Amino acid sequence: MAFTDALTGLRNRKAIGEDLAGLLRDSPVGEALSVAMIDIDDFKHLNDSQGHQAGDRALRAVGSLLLDFSRAHGAACGRIGGEEFLVLMPRTTADDARSRIEVIVQDLDRMDIPNPGSRVADRVTLSAGLVTAATGTAEGGQPELLMRRADIALYDAKKRGRNRIVTATASSEPTAAPGLRELTTLVEHARYRPVPERSAGRRA
Repeated sequence: MAFTDALTGLRNRKAIGEDLAGLLRDSPVGEALSVAMIDIDDFKHLNDSQGHQAGDRALRAVGSLLLDFSRAHGAACGRIGGEEFLVLMPRTTADDARSRIEVIVQDLDRMDIPNPGSRVADRVTLSAGLVTAATGTAEGGQPELLMRRADIALYDAKKRGRNRIVTATASSEPTAAPGLRELTTLVEHARYRPVPERSAGRRA
């Protein structure tokens, strides 16, 4: 339970940060790693117009979709704060990652969860920022850079009208939101933490 977000059942902020650190530390050099930042559009309007119980229902719905996604694709999914989620997709190219995130967006749309205060639609929708890098490279070896680029892409999705996926480009300037600084610090601490030795007789 120390690693689980109580409301959604996903990895919590600390746990998903450690997952990213582990992927960067243990993945073979040059392996594709895709990172997505996902945010519920106009979540404040949902809480204000329908109450916090409605907001919690939306969070649980997204959590359920991401739990199914993690089981289907071997991804790590976590809630990193409020209505924002982080999805880690090892061994996943940019095109495959985008296709998979599109399925999540479409599945939530079909759930038709009302959000009458939204500026996008009359139902709950998602925006996502996506970045893909090769592990062990200048970009793929830096968790703070990966998350900042995904965050930039998410911000761009919001600026373009929400309810869409934007892929980060190599030229994106890595300017982090305050919450990301805290998360990347957790990742850096986990990244250099010694890996405990396995006891004899246990499977690797």
